Amino acid sequence: MKKSAASLSNICVFSTMVMITVACTVSVYLGMDSIVSYRISRDVEVYYSYSENPDLEQIRQQAALLAEKNNVLLKDELVFPYAEVKTCQEGNRMRDRRQDDNYMNWTIVKLMTVDAYNEMEGASVSLEEGQALIFSTGADFLADRILMGDEEFVIKEELQSNSFCEKKVNDTFNKEYLLVVRDMDAVTRAGASFGVDGIRDTTCRYGFNPSGEKENIDSFSQELNQYASEVTGFMGFSDHRERMSEQESMYGGLLFIGIFFGSIFLICLLIIMYYKQITEGFEDQKNFEIMQKVGMSDGEIRRTIRKQVSMVFALPLVGALLHTVMGMKMVCMLLGAINFFETNLLIIVSAAVCLVFACVYVLCYSRTSRTYYRIVKQM
Repeated sequence: MKKSAASLSNICVFSTMVMITVACTVSVYLGMDSIVSYRISRDVEVYYSYSENPDLEQIRQQAALLAEKNNVLLKDELVFPYAEVKTCQEGNRMRDRRQDDNYMNWTIVKLMTVDAYNEMEGASVSLEEGQALIFSTGADFLADRILMGDEEFVIKEELQSNSFCEKKVNDTFNKEYLLVVRDMDAVTRAGASFGVDGIRDTTCRYGFNPSGEKENIDSFSQELNQYASEVTGFMGFSDHRERMSEQESMYGGLLFIGIFFGSIFLICLLIIMYYKQITEGFEDQKNFEIMQKVGMSDGEIRRTIRKQVSMVFALPLVGALLHTVMGMKMVCMLLGAINFFETNLLIIVSAAVCLVFACVYVLCYSRTSRTYYRIVKQM
C-alpha cells in the first residue's frame, strides 16, 4: 500500500475531477434557462423617467396596437416604478458604500410606493407613516426594522414573492431588496442619505413577454423601440432575447469543454490504472510463483488477486465519491456566481454522473483484474 499511495492518490484526484467537471457542466447546460432569465423580469422592457410624467397607459395601448399588427401576443405585462439605491448592509442598517467595504455586504435597495406595489400585484395593502414592506431576493431580512441611512422604517411584513424579482435563498452574490413605503415623500426620505431623490431618480419600467413567430417579434420590437424613443422621458429600450440567445450558445460551448476535459481526465485515469496493474503484475509474478510452489491452489491465487485488486480499486473510488459529496456545498456556492441556483437539479445530475462513472470504473476493474491474473499466471 505504501508503494501504491502515490498512484492511488492520482487515481482518486482524477476520478473526482471527472465527476465534478461533468456534473457541473451538464447541470449548467440543463439549467441555463433559469440562469439566463435570472434578474430579467421580462423579455422586452422600456424605461422612462418618472419625473417627466410619461403617459404609460398610452404607451401600453400603442404596444398592444403594434403587437396586433405584427401578430404578436403580449404576456405578463408589468409596470414597475422604483428608485434604486446602492448600499452596504450592516445588519438591519443600510449605509453608503466605501472602498474598504467587504463586497459581500454590498446590496441594492429598490424603493417604491405602496400604490405602485398594489397596482403591480393587484393587491390592497395599506401602510402607516414609517411602515414598510420588504422583499429579499436572497435570504430573508429577518428584522423588524430597517435603517436607510438616518431614516428608520418598521417592517410590517416580509414578502416571500412578487411579480418583479425571483427569490433564491442561497443567492449570496447578487442579493437585492425591494422596500415598499407609504408614498413618494417616504421614498425621498429613504434615499436622502444616498443622494437619491424620490421623483427625479425614479425609473418606470414597462415590460412584457412577447409570444409569436421570431420574425414577427423582431419586427414588433423594432417598431416599439422607434415609437418609445420619441415619447417624453424615454431612457432606454431592452430586448433581452438576443442576450439570452448568446448566453445559451456560451453554455452549450461550456458543456462541450466540460465533456472534453472530463474525457481527458478519464483517459488519464484509465491509463494510470491499467499500467499500474501491469507493472505490479510483473513485480508480483515471482511472489505468486513461490506461493504456488508451496502449495497454494489456483482458486486461492484467484481469491488473493481479487482481494488485492479490489482493495486497490475500491479505495480511490470511495475517496473520490466522498470528495464529490463533501464538495457539493462549495460547488453550489461557486455556481451561484453565474446565477445557477437549481440545487435539486445539481444533486440529480451529480448522482447520475457518479453512477455512470462507477459503472465505467468497475468495467475497467474487471478488465484490469483479468490482465493482472494472466501476467502472474505466466510462471
